[in-house]
Amino acid sequence: MCNKKTISAFLCIIMLTSFLMFDVNAQDNIVNYVDGGSVNIVQAEACVLMDAKTGLILYEKNPDERLYPASITKIMTTYLACVNSKSDELVTHSENAIHGVPWDSSLYGMQVGETCTMDAALHAIMMFSANEVCMAVAEHIDGNVQTFMNRVNDQLKQWGCTGTQFTNPHGYHDDNHYTTARDMATITYHAVQNEYFNKIWGCVYYDMPATNKSPAVTLSTHVMNLRKDSMYYDPNAKGAKTGFHDMAWNTLVTYGEKDGNRLIAVIMKDGGVDRAYNDSKKLLDYGFLHYKKTNVYDGKYAAQLDVTQSYDNKDFTIGTLNVSAPNSVDVTLPEFVKGENISVNADIPATIKAPVSVGDKIGKLDITCNGALVATADITAANEVKELSTSEIRIEKYKQAIKEIKFKPLIAVFVILLLLVLAIKVIRVVHRSKKRRKNKRKKKISRYSSYD
Repeated sequence: MCNKKTISAFLCIIMLTSFLMFDVNAQDNIVNYVDGGSVNIVQAEACVLMDAKTGLILYEKNPDERLYPASITKIMTTYLACVNSKSDELVTHSENAIHGVPWDSSLYGMQVGETCTMDAALHAIMMFSANEVCMAVAEHIDGNVQTFMNRVNDQLKQWGCTGTQFTNPHGYHDDNHYTTARDMATITYHAVQNEYFNKIWGCVYYDMPATNKSPAVTLSTHVMNLRKDSMYYDPNAKGAKTGFHDMAWNTLVTYGEKDGNRLIAVIMKDGGVDRAYNDSKKLLDYGFLHYKKTNVYDGKYAAQLDVTQSYDNKDFTIGTLNVSAPNSVDVTLPEFVKGENISVNADIPATIKAPVSVGDKIGKLDITCNGALVATADITAANEVKELSTSEIRIEKYKQAIKEIKFKPLIAVFVILLLLVLAIKVIRVVHRSKKRRKNKRKKKISRYSSYD
């Protein structure tokens, strides 16, 4: 027979073995918001699939793991150049821009003193991944690269990208230059709201104008999921940027659009070009599959508002306005979105002045999904409120003056009671005084009577 110690040891071994088997088979941080399951769509170390309209995350895998971005850093550089410069500004490539990046990095081939337009520079960055052009653009915007990087990191903080720190504008490896899949999706979310940025990173062929040192040339993008002649072509991809170095492995950010729906797919630390492009397409296809038309507002909003009219430098309430937003609103959203994700808030002016006609737009309903605006609905007037004549507004003025007096009944009651109390006290004092004088007279008379 086994003693108690042997049985206990055997049970411990079974429990430890079960724990190790579970740990080996677990899929860390794989979340499928659509059906609540755990589905491993991609092979990459980390990824995020985001709705580009709302900022909602549809799928994530290790979204907050700090990894090296490589050249997808250039999304941030290009976006900031789009909003802080004009396309026809001239960018000159300094000695530092040309020789401040390693010779073995991704370069376009600009020369010291070469000048091109900002538009040409940004196309060279996004299509050709030109590191020296990133340096020149940074210097052009802020005078030097370090000041530009301060701008970059300040913007990242404003966007809440707490897992990101960029030390250069191009993404060449630096141990202190890192990001997360979630932060890269957030950066791209803001970037794709800019039409000029979308035009640049979605460009497949670009006629590079002649510069003071180079002839004109036609550029072809290095991003293969945008090119129809590539085996990696994705017809839904409308913009993309690749990245690679030995520490980052393959990185890829793709912006896709289908049936009016827009998605951002971020792939980080993937093992090879094939896997990166395939993983990106799988994410986009997965997301587009799970969109559906969703009712975000039922058309039942209604309220009563005061309507005012100005007279003698003061606003007087002259009527009541019934308002409503009678039309329901449907929006195409990922099907995992629930009622608690949707908020409806009325945006109405603080003062509504006469005249108001039936059907006039009074304000709007802002319909948001997790804080992101997805739709609006007009709030309109259901009845008419006319302006009053001068005599009518005078009468209204007197009515409101009376109301203001009646508005303080407790104060009036308190004052009356206080006066009554004071009056009673005065009467009592007078009465006591009279009584004392009367008593004194009686005592005096009584004293004189005793001598008779």
